[in-house]
Amino acid sequence: AKYLNSRESDVFKKSELLYALPVARSAARRADAVVLVEGYMDAIALHAAGVENVVACLGTAISEAQLEMAARLSPSRVVLLSLDADEAGRAAVRRLAQRGTLQRLDARGAT
Repeated sequence: AKYLNSRESDVFKKSELLYALPVARSAARRADAVVLVEGYMDAIALHAAGVENVVACLGTAISEAQLEMAARLSPSRVVLLSLDADEAGRAAVRRLAQRGTLQRLDARGAT
């Protein structure tokens, strides 16, 4: 398996957390942008390569809460979405766009 995907519970709410948030905070402020990736292995690989302004959702579709948390890391609220170029990644972006979430901040997509 690419990574472990724990179940959500009353204590562990994946849709309200971002992996690597404490580590990425200062780098995102310096860069005035945060990169949001799908899985924590993506975040680990980018951090290992020296890209420190990266956070990841935890094996779930990106929630509005996660996108808002990511936006707060950047003074200009710039979020670079670097999602898998599969149907699930495209569907997540469409869902966020339909809800108006992407329009409330500076969110840009990359594949």
